Amino acid sequence: MYSLSKYPFLALRLITLFVIYTTCRIIFFVYNIEFFPNTDIDALGYMLFGGMRFDLTAILYTNGLYLLAVAIPFPFRLEYTKYYQWFWNLYYLVINTIAIAVNFIDTIYYQYTLHRSTFMVISEFENESNVGGIIFSGLFDFWPLTLAFLLVMGLFVFLFRLIKLAPSNMGSVAFYSIYLLLVIPLLYFSIIGIRGGFGSHTRPIAMNNAGEYVTRASQMSIVLNTPFTLIRTIKKKAFTRYSFFETESELKQVFDPEHPKRFTQEAQLDTNVVILIMESFGAEVSGFLNKELDNGTYEGLVPFLDTLMADSLTFEYGFAHGRKSIDAIPAIVSGIPSMIVPYVISNYGTNKINGLGSILDSQGYYTAFFHGAPNGSMGFNSIMNLAGFRSYFGMSEFKQAGLYNENSYDGTWGIWDDEFMQYMASTINELPQPFATTFFSLSSHHPNVIPEQFENKFKEGDTIGNYTFQYADYALKHFFEVASKMPWYDNTLFVIVADHATTNYHSEYKSDFGRYRIPIVFYKPDGSLRKLSQTVAQQSDIFPTVLDILNIDEEYFSYGNSLIDSDSPKFAVTYVNNNYQLVMGDWVMQYDGEVVNSFYNYKKDIELTTNLVESTEPAVLQDLEKMTVFLKAYLQQYNNRMIEDRLVLDN
Repeated sequence: MYSLSKYPFLALRLITLFVIYTTCRIIFFVYNIEFFPNTDIDALGYMLFGGMRFDLTAILYTNGLYLLAVAIPFPFRLEYTKYYQWFWNLYYLVINTIAIAVNFIDTIYYQYTLHRSTFMVISEFENESNVGGIIFSGLFDFWPLTLAFLLVMGLFVFLFRLIKLAPSNMGSVAFYSIYLLLVIPLLYFSIIGIRGGFGSHTRPIAMNNAGEYVTRASQMSIVLNTPFTLIRTIKKKAFTRYSFFETESELKQVFDPEHPKRFTQEAQLDTNVVILIMESFGAEVSGFLNKELDNGTYEGLVPFLDTLMADSLTFEYGFAHGRKSIDAIPAIVSGIPSMIVPYVISNYGTNKINGLGSILDSQGYYTAFFHGAPNGSMGFNSIMNLAGFRSYFGMSEFKQAGLYNENSYDGTWGIWDDEFMQYMASTINELPQPFATTFFSLSSHHPNVIPEQFENKFKEGDTIGNYTFQYADYALKHFFEVASKMPWYDNTLFVIVADHATTNYHSEYKSDFGRYRIPIVFYKPDGSLRKLSQTVAQQSDIFPTVLDILNIDEEYFSYGNSLIDSDSPKFAVTYVNNNYQLVMGDWVMQYDGEVVNSFYNYKKDIELTTNLVESTEPAVLQDLEKMTVFLKAYLQQYNNRMIEDRLVLDN
């Protein structure tokens, strides 16, 4: 046994756990290898490497108290050293034995669920009176894994007993001062490890971040570990399984997210696609969409986008599915909206999905994602990879291109929009055609600052983000000016959409209807799409609509519909104040899963002041019944397929 001082001792304890977690991951892969075909050794190595990121978070969650207990230099440890160490050694052994055990149990359970278990599994088995008996019989039914578990536990105990903590020379002022100072960086790096990164651009690591290390969604279970997925989904709301419709055929007659082939004409596979997602560009910033606002005097904050919308297929009633950026990406590129909680951090964030990039990639398109934040920000790289966008261009690539200087960074989120969009234009110009790219802007966001050289360039205003919206619009204009001179421009479909709306000022935008309105725009330089449509549109309609404009005859899965298909229903669904909100026709309906609470005619009542849910007028009752049936079908398709991991076509 080796006697080590405090921090080398803790370092080896952590290394021991990394070895154990990696061993569990390899056993998980080998035992379930039939579910991961075509996973070669290089891919597996990358997944093992990526898995350490999730292992660190799980280890710090489960062992954080132990690390702190060993690190703190308080005097009471001297008097009770023997008992103090005995207690915390027991804690270390017990908590990590539990972690190892749940990894092994999930190695078996994976074959039934095809995903790592989440905290929801507790509620699934809470009424099962014989859980202990099931586990006990499993020890014999799956004896090879039982044997592997015992061997791993033997390795764990061996490594545990290999080192011990040497006595500290406690008592001096210097001792306490030094070790108290060392606790501070330990706490700091522990927080970073639990979050999965640092900085304002980094969201706490979620299950969906495993998509960064895989080529197929099913492989995310290799990257993850079960203690992580259990801890990360505590208090996360699970979806209710609905049974409004008894049969699948009856359900599909009302709403079906599986879209069949339907084209006979030749696909336009030489048409490029550029999707531009503009941060916080709610419909209220547009003068074009609000010609009657302020008694017809409202000019808006985005003059270039207004000009572009006048020459595009623009939807007056476009809707975001949520109020966060992470709600938008899966909806736009994969047709999967967020309900109750953002999809990417929900219990179902590891479900198999496809997306626009996957289909276009299979048609020979080069696919790429551009975002000026530090690479990995918000987990966008993970979800875009799963959606089939194979190349990623972020701050790192911007720096590699030699374009970065101290004035390029906005101090919070990333590269200023104008600089990054110019880099994007030149990079796109080098891509093989046809290509499909998606861009996510970042400058029109809190703290609402703009580059110094643009101060005094834009008109004054009282709204939060007044200058940043105008700056982002300028960046958009500059991008189009440069792109229009490039050879690919005339043969490109541009899609402009917001991720969500932001702070609202006009009463027309302070209702549950107005707060989610955004521009949804399809533009072709030849003007062939020009039309202002009053059709209801939502972010998840973009994926199907792009395929239809390109005449791509592929089956696909999406909760949205093509906006140019006259036969498909046009609607928008959002989750608002514990209610599912459906916008369809002239109506807004809010339903809590059991009861319809509100029903408004937004065409006559834009501020939603007159609730018609108790109206006895036959025409109102007819539309209310129709929308209730439709929303129930939508929710049954959404919730049940999320629970069952059926977000891709069977083939």
